[in-house]
Amino acid sequence: MSPHRTLSIDDERPTRQWLMGRVAFEDRLPHHDGLDALWDTKWKQPCQLGLFPFNDGKYRDFEAVMQNLIEADTYGGSLEYTFAFMAPGTELSNRAQTAQADGDCALARDLYHRSAALFRVARLPHIPTFPNVTCSVKHHAWDLQKDAYLQAGQLWEDPLHEVNVPHIHRMADEGDKIPIFVRTPASACRESPVPVVILLSGLDTYRTDHTHRLKEIHMRGWAAITVDVPGVGDCPANPCDPDSADRLWDSLMDWMKDEGQFDMTAVVVWGAGIGGFYSVRIAHTHKDRILGAVAHGAGCHNFLDRDWLEQADNHDYHFGYNESMAAKFGYKSVLDFQLQAQQKFSLLKTGILDGESAPLLFINGGRDGIMPVEDSMMIIDRGAPREGRIFPSDYHMGPLGSDRSVYPWMDNIVAWRDVDVDALRLDVAAAQSHFEASADPTPIRPHM
Repeated sequence: MSPHRTLSIDDERPTRQWLMGRVAFEDRLPHHDGLDALWDTKWKQPCQLGLFPFNDGKYRDFEAVMQNLIEADTYGGSLEYTFAFMAPGTELSNRAQTAQADGDCALARDLYHRSAALFRVARLPHIPTFPNVTCSVKHHAWDLQKDAYLQAGQLWEDPLHEVNVPHIHRMADEGDKIPIFVRTPASACRESPVPVVILLSGLDTYRTDHTHRLKEIHMRGWAAITVDVPGVGDCPANPCDPDSADRLWDSLMDWMKDEGQFDMTAVVVWGAGIGGFYSVRIAHTHKDRILGAVAHGAGCHNFLDRDWLEQADNHDYHFGYNESMAAKFGYKSVLDFQLQAQQKFSLLKTGILDGESAPLLFINGGRDGIMPVEDSMMIIDRGAPREGRIFPSDYHMGPLGSDRSVYPWMDNIVAWRDVDVDALRLDVAAAQSHFEASADPTPIRPHM
């Protein structure tokens, strides 16, 4: 007879089968075995291709820093790690200032971009600033990144501008300004407003990190706004309050309307990662104020499941996933976050997901270890009909180049925004009636 054992709450938790498969769910990806493994198995290729988190940078700028960190056996995300990237970032920024003073704006722009990329990697994995700065060193790297990126953006055709939007719908414990970056085509004005895409930040992708998307949007003659979501970057919203995001978007969209240069009948929201979570939410809460929303690598409910979170530190994220997520949602303890966040923030639990929504596009990889594919399936199954694409063999956000699935969708909804669907239906009905009335009722007999 086996000895008596008292069951705990954990003993009674059922074993769940995740769609990514048990082996993949329980697997510990090799990049978690130290900076050398992170570089060799996860970071080197995107660095060579200029992809996140190395976008706007150069491979040679990062390779030497990473090799030095690997030789010193430095822990990813540590202060030593951060300082190692800040030094070359500062050097490139100084060189950019010199080039700009000498009138070489093209060189200065390139150097500022490279500097900002180094500062981006320095501040990983996460920067919460509200209500308090949690790490002054990483926050300083974030400040340096913003400055370098804005300097680069002001040398673009149709330059990037920083605006502090009044947060008129804030609660008393929230900040009074919403820092955003704005890029508009020269033609935009009150007499000729243009469509606008609002790019929402992710857990580690902030308003400084959307250069390629800003270029694509600009090529279409549209405006773009980049903004940090609650709990990351410089967002003034209370990360502990699920409704703080709704107040944030109210303030932002009221400002946009007052500005006059944005076509408020053609507002598209695009969020990636945790920003995708807010895209799903805004598609429901602000369905009458936006044309559509893109949820790229998004979660809505299961990404906050305790069992999922307990394993997620071994999945796709660079390092420190649970610690970063807990801070983002305003929790002081990872355990409290794992136990409480789903009940409080889930779009299913709060009933938001079952309501009416604006058109919504979701995209993700079927093996996403950060935002489980179960959430993409839930987005399909609940509420209004959606459009989406799952890449079965890919990880978080889908494959490299998955943005190519987004632009045609945005082009279509913007192009069709002025079409009177009811009138179109009447035209089709009238044409059908005309055809039926004029058709010869005599049946056609085949030749024998």
